Amino acid sequence: MPVAHETRRHPKFASIVTASAIACLTACVLPGSARAAVLINGGFETPTFGGNFLSPGPGGEPFGFGWSVTTGNIDVMNGSFSGFPAAYQGAHSLDLVGAGSTGGIAQTFATSPGASYTLAFAYANNPGSGPSAASVQVVSASTTVLNTSISHATSNNGNLNWTLATMSFTAAGSTSTLSFTDTSHNFQGGIYLDEISVTAAAAVSEPAPLACLALGLTGLGALRLRRNGGQSILAKLSRATSMSSNEPNALV
Repeated sequence: MPVAHETRRHPKFASIVTASAIACLTACVLPGSARAAVLINGGFETPTFGGNFLSPGPGGEPFGFGWSVTTGNIDVMNGSFSGFPAAYQGAHSLDLVGAGSTGGIAQTFATSPGASYTLAFAYANNPGSGPSAASVQVVSASTTVLNTSISHATSNNGNLNWTLATMSFTAAGSTSTLSFTDTSHNFQGGIYLDEISVTAAAAVSEPAPLACLALGLTGLGALRLRRNGGQSILAKLSRATSMSSNEPNALV
């Protein structure tokens, strides 16, 4: 009497294969360009405060601010107060000229040497001061990798006419420092800033999407193969082809 052989399934093996395959497929559908912003408090929403503005100088930055005031002082403005300019987004924006003193801000953040990044921000000018300008710099491993300037002159009390800017740079070290510094020296108001972000671009060395997808599908295929008692799809196709070749050919 033939002995029936039971095909044993191993839940632990199945779990491992399934998890590995899903991980591979997830990596394929989440492109490297989907990187989180690397700056802290780019919209100046921290800290919250009840007054209409804050004017910190170097060393006087409030807790959670994330930025260093590099010179003079700056104004963090609360646009929810009547008479104060509306922020580009949220409640707060920043004026690079504070209480009668031109100022600047900077923030150091982690980067990967050789990686590309995109800097984006919104800017306008203080309507009470007229045309304003500022320098924009990124220094990485003692190398200036971005050095440019911005100017704005179309803001008025009814509409700040926020302008959106995007700039690219390649990091030279494991950290980089972004800085904005007033260059107009109006002493009554300067460039307004809001929604500053730095985002990493896709890594060039990532696995090719097709290879990654194939690896994930192979893992799922292996799991299905084991659940089918070891009978492969190729074996099924081979048997079907053999059966077909034994049939009379309808076209002679």
